[in-house]
Amino acid sequence: MAVQLMVLGCLFVSLYTTVKSSDDVTPQKRDPDLKEFLRRNSEIWVYEATRNQVIQCVVDKEITVRETDATFKRYYRQGTGYPFYNLRGEFTTSKIQNNHETQPPFDGMNVYKVDDPLRRFSEEKMLFEGEDGKCGVFLVMEYTNDNTENFYDIRYSGDTISTREKEDCLTFYEATRAG
Repeated sequence: MAVQLMVLGCLFVSLYTTVKSSDDVTPQKRDPDLKEFLRRNSEIWVYEATRNQVIQCVVDKEITVRETDATFKRYYRQGTGYPFYNLRGEFTTSKIQNNHETQPPFDGMNVYKVDDPLRRFSEEKMLFEGEDGKCGVFLVMEYTNDNTENFYDIRYSGDTISTREKEDCLTFYEATRAG
């Protein structure tokens, strides 16, 4: 009888340890998916950037997502006006799956002006996507005025920009910009 109780006790401890350890496992973060981020958010604001020049306000609007690309208008605040570029981004991925670089999830895009489709405007890579898909941290390589500028920015969905409660994105952005 004592042996049976000891065996049952060991089984109970083993089962409890297994169940308890499975509770402590944090879910694996998903890979950033830029295509789905654009599809989910009709308006995307740049909250902050590490770029050298001061730009007060940047927002992407009128976003149309297709299978391999997206078109959108990127507005910049200059004085009292909001000039914009009509842009088209071709989706890219840094992950090679089955020897193909064109399969989802797409974590980047090569961006071109619609009226100048042969000259790349920028490369934008989504480094991190918030758990709810409403914010992201990007590495941007912008090719303007015959110069290349590399910077990080943090972008929010239009319906969350005023709350700024996306701590997971802010934490990743701060760590990334600090190096």
